[in-house]
Amino acid sequence: MKKTLFVVLAVLFCASIALTGCGPSDATAKPNFTPIPKTDELKLAMFEFPVTVDPHYWKSPAGLISFNVYDGLLEGYLGNPFDLRPCLATKYEVSDNGLVYTFTIREGVKFHNGDTMTVDDVVYSYNRWKAAPPNSEVSAVLQSVEKGTAPNTVVITVTAVSPTIIQTIGGIGIVSEKVMSTFDPAVENADRADRIVGTGAYKVTEFTIGSSIVLEYNDDYFMPELNMNGATPELKKVTFKLISDATAAMIAFNQGEINSVGSGQATAEDIADARARQKEAEDAGMAPPVRVTTSATAARYILAFNMDDPVVGAQNGTAEEKAKALKIRKAIGHAVNREQVNEVMFNGEAFIATQITNPLTEGYVEDFENLKEDPEMTKSILREIGYATSAEEVTDTKPRLIVDLLYITDTWATKFATTIQAQLQSAGIVVNMLGYELNSWFAKVYPSKNYQITYNAYTPNVPNPDTAFRSPYYSKSYWNPFAYNNPEVDELLDSARYDMNKESRVAKLQKINKIATQDDVIYIPILAGNSVAVVNTYWFGIFMEPTYSYYKFYKMFWEDDGMWTPDDGLPYLDGTLGTATPAA
Repeated sequence: MKKTLFVVLAVLFCASIALTGCGPSDATAKPNFTPIPKTDELKLAMFEFPVTVDPHYWKSPAGLISFNVYDGLLEGYLGNPFDLRPCLATKYEVSDNGLVYTFTIREGVKFHNGDTMTVDDVVYSYNRWKAAPPNSEVSAVLQSVEKGTAPNTVVITVTAVSPTIIQTIGGIGIVSEKVMSTFDPAVENADRADRIVGTGAYKVTEFTIGSSIVLEYNDDYFMPELNMNGATPELKKVTFKLISDATAAMIAFNQGEINSVGSGQATAEDIADARARQKEAEDAGMAPPVRVTTSATAARYILAFNMDDPVVGAQNGTAEEKAKALKIRKAIGHAVNREQVNEVMFNGEAFIATQITNPLTEGYVEDFENLKEDPEMTKSILREIGYATSAEEVTDTKPRLIVDLLYITDTWATKFATTIQAQLQSAGIVVNMLGYELNSWFAKVYPSKNYQITYNAYTPNVPNPDTAFRSPYYSKSYWNPFAYNNPEVDELLDSARYDMNKESRVAKLQKINKIATQDDVIYIPILAGNSVAVVNTYWFGIFMEPTYSYYKFYKMFWEDDGMWTPDDGLPYLDGTLGTATPAA
C-alpha cells in the first residue's frame, strides 16, 4: 500500500449522519455482496432530499453537499478540528485591540460558472449570511463587513473580543453575488443547478429534486495542494441518490448501485456477515469484498422537550406549574431504557450519552449521571402529581398523562420513536405518535417550536464552544429546539462568549450545561452516535472539518487492497499551507 493519510476516521460512508441518517433496515434476505472495482465515482444514498443546499440557510442533510461545493475564507487543516488555515483568503491579520480582522482575498479564483470571485462577492456573502434568520444569533458578533483600503482585502469588525470568533467567521460559504442576488431566499431557494455556484472542489452538475444530486470535480479548483494525492483528486464524481426505504437501500447496496449502508440499513446479521467475510479475506491476504467501518460521531440522540408546552415545559407558568412539568420530564427520563434504544438503532454499537456536549468541547462535564431507568419511579412520580398510570386508576380527577411524540418518518427515526413509545407506555404514559417527513419535522421543531416532545439527532459544533452552547440554549437562537428561555443561562452565555480566560470560561459553560441538562432537564440524553457502515468500495480518508464536522471529498483516496494501516506511513506536515509530503 502506497497511499498515505493523516487521519483516518472509520466511517466513510455513513453519509450517514449527514445524509442517510444510517436508518435501520427490515431486510431479511441474506445479502449477496458484490465488490465494486476501482472507479472514480462514489455513490451514496439519501433518506431525505435536502431542504436546501444554500450555504447560508442549509440544514442537515444538506451540509455534506454544501460543504464540498462552497469554500470559506479559512478551512480546517488535514483533519485538525482546531486548526484553521487560509483557503479563499491567503492570510489574515488582527488589530491590536482584537476587534478588526483584515483578510487578504486569494486572486484568480473561479466560481463554477466561470466568473472570477471578487472582494465584492466576499462582502456580499458575509452580509447575506448575517441577514439569514438561521444565523441571526451567531452572526450578532459581526459589527460590519467592508472592502478594505488595501487592494484585495476585506475588513471584518466584530462587536467585542472573543476567543472563538475565528471559528465563527472563518468558514462562512462564499457565494456569487451575481447569481444569488437574482432571487429572494425568503420566497424561493437556491436549489437549481444554475444557482448552486460555489468555488469548491466539486460542482453540482445535476440537481433533480426528489431524486438525485450529482457532484463532479471542479477542474479549475484553486487549491490542489490540499489534496492528499497530488494535483488531481482521484475521486471525480459523487452521486447522491434518494432512497427513502431502508430495505430498498440494502437491495441497492447488494446490487452495487450504492457504496455504503449504515448501521440501520444493514441489520445486525448483515454486519456480522460482512465482518466475517472481511476477516476471512484479510487473513488470506486478499482484498475484502466488503468492509465494516466504525467511528464515533458528534451526533447526540436525545428526547427533546418543548419548554413552552404547558404540560411538559410550563416555563411561562406559575411556580407550581413549573414544578409539576419538571417532575413530568424527570418521570419520562426514568422510563427510558437507553440500552434497548441502542440495540434498535445501532445494533448495540453506539455509546450512552449524558449530555449533548461533545467531550472535546469546552464545557463538557465528565461526572454527569443520567436519570436511572426505573419505570416504577416514573409511575410513582405520576401518581404523586395527580396522574393515573393505568386505565383502572382513572377517575374524574385523576386522568392519564398523554404526550405527543413528534418524529421523522424514515425507518431509523421511526424505530427510535416506537421504542420510546413502548417504554413510556410501559411506565404508564400514553403516547400519541406524530410522524412527519424530515422537512416538515424540521419546520415544526426549529422555526415554530410546534411540538410537545420529539426525537432529535442533535449535532453540536465541536471546536467552537460559543456555537455549541449558544445554538441550543440561548433564548433567541434559531437553533434552540427546546424554546428554552432561562435568563440566567442567557447571561452566562453572553459572558462566556467574550471571556478570554479559559478557566473562567469553561466554568461558565459547565454551569450552563448543568442548569440545562440536569437542573431544568430540557432534554433526555440517550445515545452518542457511533457510525457503523458496510462499504463495498476502497475509498479512504475522511477529514472532518472544524466548523461543521463534515468532510471534503477531494481529500479521499483509493487503496487497491481495501486496507489501510499505520505501516503505510503518515504525511509529513511541514507547517506550510496545505502541504502534505507522503512518507517515503
